Amino acid sequence: MKKSSITWCLFTLITGTLLGLLAGLGIAAPASADSGSATVADGPHDDDDDNRRDWDDRRDNDDRKDRWDDRHDDDDRRDNRRHHGDNDDAELAIERDGRRAVEVSGEEYEGDQRVTVYLVRNGHVVERERVWLDDDEEDFTVDFRDLRCGRYVAYTKSHEEGWVRSDDSVRICNRDHDRKH
Repeated sequence: MKKSSITWCLFTLITGTLLGLLAGLGIAAPASADSGSATVADGPHDDDDDNRRDWDDRRDNDDRKDRWDDRHDDDDRRDNRRHHGDNDDAELAIERDGRRAVEVSGEEYEGDQRVTVYLVRNGHVVERERVWLDDDEEDFTVDFRDLRCGRYVAYTKSHEEGWVRSDDSVRICNRDHDRKH
């Protein structure tokens, strides 16, 4: 049985419209449809081979529930630490450094250790950098460049200090001053 061109076009149009409406409502696709999805970790990992930039490209939604930043929000946040280490004097600061860059600096960290610096935008880790401190070093500075618009907060994790959060946050692409969004 040969279908006419108009009948075939109408069938395709109606079928596509119905499947589009079902997908828009959140109803599952037929079993024959590809159901591939990516699983993304909720927080930062300390794997040596995991040096990816822009973790936010995989999780760019700004949903308020179950954000990495919110799960670390507890009573200890008043003094900027979730897990205390031996050194409670460590301080972390974040400053805007140009249009699309920030500078994260840490002071009074214990020497001879590795410190992992996390840059968090809208509750999602977007950059990570490891810093090695020698015996005579207590301070470090890390620059993050080519950032996307949003509000940034810095965290560090180390054996001696535990988790440390920056006192301030920095907004990149302030609508009053920047025209690029």
